Amino acid sequence: IHKAHEWYGCVHTFSRLSACYGAPPDGPERWLGPVLEKLFTCTSFRSLDEQHNNLQGSSLSTVSLNTRKRGCVALVEICTQLSSGASSSPEIRARLAALLPTFCSQVLRAINDQSNSTLPYEKLLLYEVLVLVSNTLEDPAAQANFVQDLVSAPLAEWTQPAVAELCSDPARLAQAVRDSPDNKDRTLIAAKRALALLLSIARKCKGVKGQPRPFARYWPAVLPNVLAMVKALHYLMREPSKFADLLFIHPEELRCLIGQNSASRKPKLLSQFGFGGGVGANAGSASQGTQSATMWSDPPAGATGLQDEDERMWYLLHLITGLREALYSALGSAARYQQDGLFGIEGALASMPEAVLGSVEFLEHRHVARLIQSFLNPFVLKCPPALREQKLFPLLVPLLQHVNQRLEQCWPLLAKRGTAEGGQNGTYGAAGPTWHPILWKALEVTSDDGSDDGIVTTSACPSRQCGKCMRCQQAEVARDAAIRLLGSSVVDLLSFVLFTGDNPAVDPHDVQPSELCMQVLGNEQVAGAALMTLARVLGCPDGQALNKGANLVRRIMFCCLIEQERFHGFLINHVFRAAFGTLYAPVVPINDSVTNTLLQILADCWSLALHGGKD
Repeated sequence: IHKAHEWYGCVHTFSRLSACYGAPPDGPERWLGPVLEKLFTCTSFRSLDEQHNNLQGSSLSTVSLNTRKRGCVALVEICTQLSSGASSSPEIRARLAALLPTFCSQVLRAINDQSNSTLPYEKLLLYEVLVLVSNTLEDPAAQANFVQDLVSAPLAEWTQPAVAELCSDPARLAQAVRDSPDNKDRTLIAAKRALALLLSIARKCKGVKGQPRPFARYWPAVLPNVLAMVKALHYLMREPSKFADLLFIHPEELRCLIGQNSASRKPKLLSQFGFGGGVGANAGSASQGTQSATMWSDPPAGATGLQDEDERMWYLLHLITGLREALYSALGSAARYQQDGLFGIEGALASMPEAVLGSVEFLEHRHVARLIQSFLNPFVLKCPPALREQKLFPLLVPLLQHVNQRLEQCWPLLAKRGTAEGGQNGTYGAAGPTWHPILWKALEVTSDDGSDDGIVTTSACPSRQCGKCMRCQQAEVARDAAIRLLGSSVVDLLSFVLFTGDNPAVDPHDVQPSELCMQVLGNEQVAGAALMTLARVLGCPDGQALNKGANLVRRIMFCCLIEQERFHGFLINHVFRAAFGTLYAPVVPINDSVTNTLLQILADCWSLALHGGKD
């Protein structure tokens, strides 16, 4: 078959039938080997025209690139199901272990084939396949040796002195990013590629027979440079005038923030750069993990040496966004290893607050949201109880206090948008202290005004701050999307900190607080920061965050707050006031479900006030 759409359909079918390949008696014998062989062939797919013209790598059509990517994803999905999923069994695990040498030869052939030019994210997914198959080895020593063979090269690249120099100097890091399109300095690209490979291995690596995961012993070598580079990357935001070319919002990132599919005036370039769906997605499922792998990978080799200034800037923004994603994901992966990872490395824990929160007040809303999603959420969930007082709470208190202030400042931007109070011409200016404008090079913007003439060209302001031109209006949309993403991320974090069960159908009167929730409410500082932020969410103008926050407030009221008199003043003075204000003067339309929840909160607070004799 040489038509890409036929390949894509076959691969999709193969990935959905993974249970059949492990089903006795004929599944492993008849289907497993041939299907895997076909999928490996698919990872190097090129159409007849592309073969005839000797096109490779990023020069391939979007359809061919998607087909190759789908083949890699199908291999990851099938190997996940057969090694540790519902389709796994001792027999199929033994068969996969026996096939490991074949897998290695297939992956090496795909990576080293000069006519194939495997793209960076394809290489990451193929390495994940090897790690998944190595999880089926019965001998822990054999698995550890295999992982060591995979890790040794990227670890040596990531820990070399040149990378340590790069991590310790923000100006040096910024210059390395600027030099990357011209191949003047490949240190950053090589380091980022090595970190992405290490993360792919760490995410998929599992322990055998109750042993620690083999990758655990490499975290002490990986984390120092990760924390140093996070600190340097955050420091760039302190001097926006000096590093302005690295702080723009990519147009495709705007589409990801507002939940639209990839569509751009340069769709092929952007699809190669991997913005579609990666921003704002929580890692977890196989497809979400693939999006993360795409974000971690460096821009394609075919994009280096770009002559067009616009494309060059797009390259730089992809590189810096992918670097940020990789660093945050590295901290989150280390936290998921618990005592075998971040929580077992005293030096990393000691330097983490300064590295992560040292410049948090200068970060954009979208950066804070991604920091919460990729790092803070797993850090909260996986922190051992014995370390919460010493390591978790000192990180949570300043973060929640800062987020509370940030929400207080940015909610009015959503509430007043499009009104006479919103600024010039009913809008806010295009730039602010916690976000930066969208990247458009041209001073003329082409659009469709809906008239008979159709396409019109309007001038865009050079300052990006007039609030009137189309470019500034697009920047306003990006800012609003980032604010909504931040609000939703904060509520998700609070739902982990104040966890009362994951079944929303349970009556709030019947929920039980988690051990972490009770420990948080027992600490005055953390409880104050968490509850005040939660009360702030009740006044938010974003419907999604408001809905989740209102439900969390009602659940936490019955299982914890009403029973303890010290929280009664907070319920009456803050929760009641916020809920009443949202109902009396909503800044955005709220649906009946949220209205009902807010009315119940008001009734509960009113009943508490009457019963407790409060004024």
